[in-house]
Amino acid sequence: MALSNRPFPLTLAALCLLSIPFVVAQFTNGVVWSVANFILAGILLLGAGLLYLLAVSTARNGAY
Repeated sequence: MALSNRPFPLTLAALCLLSIPFVVAQFTNGVVWSVANFILAGILLLGAGLLYLLAVSTARNGAY
């Protein structure tokens, strides 16, 4: 898979993970997230995923 195609599944996975607290917040008062919380969580998830992709793409051996 080319490196240019990898961010799309990463973004999709981040959106799926962010949808969990969004859906739970609709049904309970236990999860109170503002828009800023979702933006920050999205930045953290995407940042971690992009760092992982960078590490994988620069690794010399695919086994590690």
